[in-house]
Amino acid sequence: MIQRSLHLGLLTCLLVGSGCAQESLPEEPLRTPTYHEDVAPILYQSCAPCHHPGESAPFSLLSYGDARRRLRQIARVTRTGFMPPWLPDSPPGTFVGDRRLGAEELETLQAWIRAGGPEGAPVPGQLAPEYEEGWQLGPPYLVAQMPSAFVVPAEGRDVYRNFVIPAPADRTRFIRAVEWSPDNRPVLHHALLFVDDSGEARANERRDPEPGYATMGFGGARLPDGLFVAWTPGRQPSPGTPDIAWRLDPGTDLVLQLHLRPRGRKEPIRVALGLYFADGPPTRRPMAIRLYSRDIDIPAGEGAWPLEADYTLPVPVELLEVYPHAHYLGKEMTALAELPGGERQTLLHIPRWDFN
Repeated sequence: MIQRSLHLGLLTCLLVGSGCAQESLPEEPLRTPTYHEDVAPILYQSCAPCHHPGESAPFSLLSYGDARRRLRQIARVTRTGFMPPWLPDSPPGTFVGDRRLGAEELETLQAWIRAGGPEGAPVPGQLAPEYEEGWQLGPPYLVAQMPSAFVVPAEGRDVYRNFVIPAPADRTRFIRAVEWSPDNRPVLHHALLFVDDSGEARANERRDPEPGYATMGFGGARLPDGLFVAWTPGRQPSPGTPDIAWRLDPGTDLVLQLHLRPRGRKEPIRVALGLYFADGPPTRRPMAIRLYSRDIDIPAGEGAWPLEADYTLPVPVELLEVYPHAHYLGKEMTALAELPGGERQTLLHIPRWDFN
């Protein structure tokens, strides 16, 4: 549901004391933050997962020199909230993997930049994170790879393309985790995994002379047993849990839907998936509920056009994931749960949707 909203903040100041003091003590001067002692831990934790060689970000932030060269840029993108990328405005702790910087971290960065970015003395034992090549979850049980690379055109509109991979399983397996391994991450906006046992995806691919086939629809493909198996820049692979592993039967096709972005030159991409098995079938079965609308007929000149979709759950549920998705015309997104007593709970609010 898209809606306008007004947010009011309340600032409260507390004064704690033990009576009226006759004279105040002089305040200690604030210490100027330095890179090694104050800034490096923030960058290593919140920026380096994307900003290191081989990842999606265009430059590294693993050293003092890396950060010193980008003082103005770091100041601007962190002050405006553009980086680290995180659209929901929900309270910290609502979502696993919240990337936002805290108020103290933001002030530390800004104070350090205002001071000119002093390096300071190295901190004993402090090392920049090392990112090993290869599978982060360890050797997979099976690897499923696109049969061949697809060449992203140099220019033009974004490319949505589906690639079919016959399941490499020799018997029924239960998948607890999937690790994505794109060999050209900067051209990949996001990716989704579907499974197809109807043969429709394979037939669509045969009709297209290039690798894969072009569509944004799903056709006969479906989410793997109700789970979102997706890749976005900076998302770290999860080892998963065996109680909600998804079933993969022989003869089933894996369908990778890639959103690709031209970058001024032709670039190939090939994606591999590492599959990690559970020992047996799951004890719980997730269900995906898609709330969307294709009845989008926006009058000319209209600056805000709300769309709503709803679903009534027949039983109590545990909410595992929320996957918001819109394109260039989206402005604001709100997901609400109306509880049996009539109370409304905000599950997700994105005040400024940004497709990029």
